[in-house]
Amino acid sequence: MAHLGDLPGSASEAFRRLVEQSGMRPIRFHDLRHTSAVLGIASGESLYEVFDRLGLSGIVVTEQRHAHLLDDARGQGAAKRSAVL
Repeated sequence: MAHLGDLPGSASEAFRRLVEQSGMRPIRFHDLRHTSAVLGIASGESLYEVFDRLGLSGIVVTEQRHAHLLDDARGQGAAKRSAVL
């Protein structure tokens, strides 16, 4: 059982230690949020779903931060609509 002195000071610190132990390329704990947004948009999640899941301050913030991902999603949507026609 872990003693209080053994516990990390924060989730970020615990994550940093796990990444370091795994030998993966270092990333920040906060980068997981962006990864989650990218994966959501890439898999067809709406901006509203991403905004709601991440608890961002507004859907406009979601669009501004991840607008570069929407071009591919829009292209996929257009291809799907084309296939239906």
